[in-house]
Amino acid sequence: MKVLLIFGLAAAGLMICCLLWGCKGQQRGLNGQIFVSNGRPALAVIPEEGLRLHSSGWCDVAPATRSAEPASAKLWYALYERDAQARPGRLLALLAEGQGKWRWPFEPGSARDVLRRSREDTGHLATYYETILAPADRDPWADAWDVRWQNGSLIRRCRMFFMDRQVKLVLEYREPVDADRPLPVHMDMPLLAGFEQRAGQAFTLALRDDGAEIPDVASRPGTAPGSLSRRALAAWLGEMYQRGEVN
Repeated sequence: MKVLLIFGLAAAGLMICCLLWGCKGQQRGLNGQIFVSNGRPALAVIPEEGLRLHSSGWCDVAPATRSAEPASAKLWYALYERDAQARPGRLLALLAEGQGKWRWPFEPGSARDVLRRSREDTGHLATYYETILAPADRDPWADAWDVRWQNGSLIRRCRMFFMDRQVKLVLEYREPVDADRPLPVHMDMPLLAGFEQRAGQAFTLALRDDGAEIPDVASRPGTAPGSLSRRALAAWLGEMYQRGEVN
């Protein structure tokens, strides 16, 4: 009885603190042009100057697994596009959180036209990079902006994992494929090198774990439009596995 009384007093004290100073639960959304998660993990994706917010949203998806049971995840995203007079470029910031027992593997496990891949370890965080050639008809994001790039997108993707791989952050910088290029994309080393350099300058990632101050979520995204196929998004994210499975 004494233990219950102490617990009750502690809970009441916490509620009073929340009323006095304001308690904010876990939120994902925007602060101006910045894509923000205020916890688990606390981070901010700051687009480079010239990349403007196009749209944002959230939805539930059911990624594939290696069993008959589909996985469950929530997805938040923000889309950016470079000013019309500049070199065409787009940025996708995407945070995907597995629900309950579901976790993300280090490798997506789904087909990609991957041209190059690498890994970078900085302190406590590993970042996985891929340069991808994505035909428009196999890209669920192709029509998420106002104009479809008919020849497809060259994508520099980076993936990071948090909370014991329950949460995956995906950042994709995109440029349109030039149909009149003299060499196939995968053979044009100067083109790839220049593209990957621009991709590295397209955003800044701030992490509270690294001492960065993360802004509050000022606005929360609405539900993603029905035109954005949940099935295609799940395939784009890749498969999941259950916590405890060997991966």
